[in-house]
Amino acid sequence: MYGVVNLSIAMKMAKDDVLDLVEINSKTETVVCKIMCYSKHRYDLKKKKQNLKKQQKSTETKIIKFKYNIDSHDLSNKIKHALKFLSDNNKVEVSIFFRGREKDHIDRGYEKIIQFRDACLAKFTKLEHNVTREPHNKNIYLLLVPKDV
Repeated sequence: MYGVVNLSIAMKMAKDDVLDLVEINSKTETVVCKIMCYSKHRYDLKKKKQNLKKQQKSTETKIIKFKYNIDSHDLSNKIKHALKFLSDNNKVEVSIFFRGREKDHIDRGYEKIIQFRDACLAKFTKLEHNVTREPHNKNIYLLLVPKDV
């Protein structure tokens, strides 16, 4: 710390040390400058930004679709996949879709998705949106999230 120094003297001091004179704050009465290696400073800022980006949690929404007449073994495999996605801190959207005359068996679809929901809730998950069906849509939806999110 040199205190208040004339600009030409500060530039000479920086040149003697083979460093840069960097302006820190120009809004004060006297301009605040620092003698440092500016390229190293930029490199450190870049590395700090990269580390912050690595530490961020990112969640995706994984989608699992199946029909209402899915076999129990296939349903258990879908549940295993959903639990794996949830353990990786991803949200899981489950949807049952109906085609044509299958819309007459919506009650069976509700049974399957409730079975799916109960199996996943027994593990470490919670509901974000419960079982829903939009009147104009042919699908039944459910959104599960990990408990720690």
